[in-house]
Amino acid sequence: MNASEFAFRRPFLRSLSAIVLAGGASVRYGSDKTRSRWGGRSLVAHVALGLRELVDDVVVVTRRPEALKGLSRRGLRLVKDRFTDHHPMGGVATGLSTTRHRAAFVCAADMPLIEPGLIGLLGEAASGYDAAVPVWRGRLEPLCAVYSKRSLGVLEKMVSEGRLALVDLFDIMPTRFVQEDEVRAVDPAGRSFCDIDTKADRAKVEKLGRGRRHAR
Repeated sequence: MNASEFAFRRPFLRSLSAIVLAGGASVRYGSDKTRSRWGGRSLVAHVALGLRELVDDVVVVTRRPEALKGLSRRGLRLVKDRFTDHHPMGGVATGLSTTRHRAAFVCAADMPLIEPGLIGLLGEAASGYDAAVPVWRGRLEPLCAVYSKRSLGVLEKMVSEGRLALVDLFDIMPTRFVQEDEVRAVDPAGRSFCDIDTKADRAKVEKLGRGRRHAR
C-alpha cells in the first residue's frame, strides 16, 4: 500500500500533524546531511514530502529556514527553532507550538525509511495519552513518536530547567508504550528507526531501502 492509499484508509490521520526535526549540526556526517541527495531530492525533502502524503500539516523545524525555502513552495511549513542549542526537545516544543492539530508525529530529518503503517499505529495508540512512543529492541524511540499538544507545557518547563532527555518526559506525562510485537506487525525489520549519522550509516540505510523496494 502506498502512502496515499494508506492515508485514504486511515481518515483519522487528517487530525494529525507531522514535525520533522532538521536542526542538527551533522558533525559526524561531515556536511549538512539533510541537504544530501536521496532519491533525486534532498534527504529532508524526501522525509517531509513523504509525510505530506499522509497528513495535511507538516512542519520542518530548522535553525536556518532560509536554506530550505524551496520546501515552502511544496506545501511544507518551515519554522525556526526557538532554542539556540538546537536540541531535539526544543525542536519538538517549537514544532508543537505551531502545529494545526492536537497531536503530531515527530521524526528526524535523517530517517528516510519510515513506514506509513507505523505512523498510523502510533496515531491510534496516542488516543487518550500525551504521547505514544515505540519500543524497539528494548529501547524507546522518542524521535519516531507521537506527541500531543498537551505535552507542550511540560516540554517547555523541562527545557527551561536544562533537562533535555526526551525519555525523561515519559516518567512525567501519560504515555502509551507501543511494544515491539505491535511495531513488528507494521514494520517487521524496524526500518523506520534507521537514522543516518555517518557516511557508513548512509550506506547501510541505502541497502535496507533497496531491500524494502524489492520486497514490494
